[in-house]
Amino acid sequence: MKKISNKLKKQLYDEAFYKAEKLQRDKQYKEAILAYKEAINIDPESYLAYNNMAIAYYKIKNMNECVKALRKAYKIRPNNSLTCLNLANILYFQHKYNNAVKYYKESISSYIYTDNDYKYFYDALFLSGKYKELVKYINANYNSYQPDTDFLIQISNKLIEINQDNNAKKILKLISISDKNALFAYQQNFLINCKNKYNQKYIIKNKKTVTSLAEFINIINEIKQNDNNAINIYRGQTNGYLPLLPSLYRNKLLIKNEKNIIQDFNLKAEAYFNRELELFDKIDKIALMQHHGIPTRLLDFSESPLIALFFALESANTDNYSVAPCVYVINIKAFQHNRDGCLLSAKQIESNNEDNIYNKNIDICAFTPKLKSKRLTAQKGVFVLFNKNEALELAIPDKYITKIEIPITSVTHMYQELNNVGITPSTIYPDFVGLATEIKNPRKFVDNRKQQETLTTISLSKIAENLLKSSINEK
Repeated sequence: MKKISNKLKKQLYDEAFYKAEKLQRDKQYKEAILAYKEAINIDPESYLAYNNMAIAYYKIKNMNECVKALRKAYKIRPNNSLTCLNLANILYFQHKYNNAVKYYKESISSYIYTDNDYKYFYDALFLSGKYKELVKYINANYNSYQPDTDFLIQISNKLIEINQDNNAKKILKLISISDKNALFAYQQNFLINCKNKYNQKYIIKNKKTVTSLAEFINIINEIKQNDNNAINIYRGQTNGYLPLLPSLYRNKLLIKNEKNIIQDFNLKAEAYFNRELELFDKIDKIALMQHHGIPTRLLDFSESPLIALFFALESANTDNYSVAPCVYVINIKAFQHNRDGCLLSAKQIESNNEDNIYNKNIDICAFTPKLKSKRLTAQKGVFVLFNKNEALELAIPDKYITKIEIPITSVTHMYQELNNVGITPSTIYPDFVGLATEIKNPRKFVDNRKQQETLTTISLSKIAENLLKSSINEK
């Protein structure tokens, strides 16, 4: 067979390669793959043909062949940073994070990364458990790429959730370089300290983590089944590291002035009610004060786990840089209860004797108030009466308390799931304010339509940028 001249070989290769390029631009990806293979038969060392053929495989969602083509390109030019980056991104989307990290490391020193490339790289480090390396690379590349505060806060939140507090603090230190963002770093450091103090003092043996409404309901059902359908009450907290203590006991001055607060309420509140305050039971007066935000020795609970979950998620949005919220499940066997094992009434607690309310020797008790407002009824409100400054976590046996934690990354979609099953602001707050809050919910007006894809000849990372709305918070 007559040997083809280099000139003719180049001409034939160029014809096949540019034919493949045109087919790819016209989105005829299968035909483009055949043309790239024709070019590769002419020049088996064509790194570029393998690289671009990988894009065509990516477009038809044949990830295995895409990776094979990129590995061929990598074998021909192992020092080509773009090939390394494309290979890293594909492995990342296949959830092969350890392998992805290897190729990210090879490409990062010589290729100018886009914002998304850095995010994929950092997320791959996180998901492969390389937390120290994650912090190291964020520090090393901080001058060339300064991630926005939201992104860094998201990373620090995720590190905090898995008890990588020291690494989280290193990232927060980077944020505090800018005066504008120092407040966020301060808030997160404060939350880390809250968490550490809480975990040192309050050890809750029964802890669960859920990331969806279905998981939450399953846990609630399991708790009830494991205790012969016991009656439980529920409390949702935006900050999962605040102890279960009434507002009165969080401030020493308030404790000292409790009776003055009640007396002030008795003197000034009567004008706002249709009936004489003197006719109210004393415990109901305190319940009324609690319901309107006055510090008391009562702590709010609900008979509904979904309502408690609503309160936990309502303001724990990721934009608030909050610590992970939680729902506490308390078996009422932990409290005084009547012979039928049900909650006490307000009258049973008070027994017409004011001293019963303030008696430190009386056990903590839970009750349903006699006075009901529309909100309290809708929220299935229950109050727990405290008689001393001791958090519920320490005051009741471990077997009666379960803590269900919700990662901050799951807050938004779980809140939306609650809304989808009818637990909305207007049902929790059955008044005009609740209705207005529900109507102006910004999530109702988000356009979820996929953006149109933009053709890129070589860089898979840019294709991925349009296909995937990436964020470390969504992984």
